[in-house]
Amino acid sequence: NNSFLILLILSSVYFFSYFQRVSVPGTIFNELQSHFSLSATAVTGLGALTIFIYGVCQILAGVVSDRFGGFKAFLTGSILLSIGSLLFSFSYNPVMLFITRGLVGFGASFIFISLVKILTLFYQASLFPFYLSISLVLGYLGGITATYPLERTIFLMGWRNSFLLAGILCTFFTILSWHFLKKIKKIDISQKDFSFNSLLKVIRNIHTIPVLISGSINFGIYFLLQSALGKKFLQDSCNLCSAKASLFTFYMMITTTIFVYFAGHISQLI
Repeated sequence: NNSFLILLILSSVYFFSYFQRVSVPGTIFNELQSHFSLSATAVTGLGALTIFIYGVCQILAGVVSDRFGGFKAFLTGSILLSIGSLLFSFSYNPVMLFITRGLVGFGASFIFISLVKILTLFYQASLFPFYLSISLVLGYLGGITATYPLERTIFLMGWRNSFLLAGILCTFFTILSWHFLKKIKKIDISQKDFSFNSLLKVIRNIHTIPVLISGSINFGIYFLLQSALGKKFLQDSCNLCSAKASLFTFYMMITTTIFVYFAGHISQLI
């Protein structure tokens, strides 16, 4: 019961990690462009910076999680994500805008890897895919919230207040995570340095090649359309209003979330 409660709390932080990556610039493209007088290239660059830092730092996150443990890596990422999320809502010039998004990308990069690391401590291999799918669903709900629900929230209270609220909630769950993790951190005793032999073992396994190639390409394309270009593209090319355009990315995110959950069940069965 305690392990499942911890899974829910940690996944709540993952919720806001995913929320941040999907929402900017996707849902608030026009708001950022008009408010800061940015070109379309600059706004897409804002999203690219976050995802680039997030992607590159996945390697660092893996090394840190192995060396210092999943708990410390998770809390470090959560704190940085919370700070970046809060400061983003107070950005009043493009420089601060880019700095805060870079901080969000850096903090978010630690969340998923360390979360997986922690789950391996609680659940045996046969149950791991199922509980990972639950964690992913909770995280992907952040992506769902970052589409149509966020667009409606921004319509009611503005983008700054909306993101300030998200930052406050992220900080709350970060503190809650620290409260629970400090009680059980002693079981996270793995102190492993990066091993090239382990990396080569994975690369040499031909069964990983389809996953690495097709998975990376499909996720990259889908995430690009969903979080960076989708809503803006639909508004400009199909003459849709903001609400209707965000509904398309909303349905895309729901579809992904549903199949992520079933993937956990299927993996466990076969």
